Amino acid sequence: MRVALTLSGRYATEAAGSGQVVLLPGGWRRLVGVPPRVIAGPLEALERLACEVRTGVRTIPKSIRRVIVYNHSYRRLLDERDRDFLWHAFQLPVFEQVRDPDGVLIAWECDAHSGLHWKAECGIRPPATRVVYGLCACGVRTPRLIPVR
Repeated sequence: MRVALTLSGRYATEAAGSGQVVLLPGGWRRLVGVPPRVIAGPLEALERLACEVRTGVRTIPKSIRRVIVYNHSYRRLLDERDRDFLWHAFQLPVFEQVRDPDGVLIAWECDAHSGLHWKAECGIRPPATRVVYGLCACGVRTPRLIPVR
């Protein structure tokens, strides 16, 4: 199980690979002793948080190991400018997840950062992307979405 601190300030759990995030009512008190490992949220909210971190208004817990940007299937994928901005603020690796209009996970970025693994059977593809086939550096063979530059 992974634990994340969402931008709503509540903790969330996600069973590994399930693609479903469950927000826990009551926040951290329900998860005492389980430090957050991820900051996750939409790009706009993460950019606001990044500005607060860069100006010293807010700090993030030292237990945080990565940033996950939640994106919608109708929006473009992150570009290098977005990633650089978040990296400089948080000094953490940035990953992207794409969800359909119903909130179902349809694409996710792995540790290899070689595009987003895509559930092609869903039939939804974000704009300005191309599909790459073959083995990813992470060892998974699924179609991957790559932003068109």
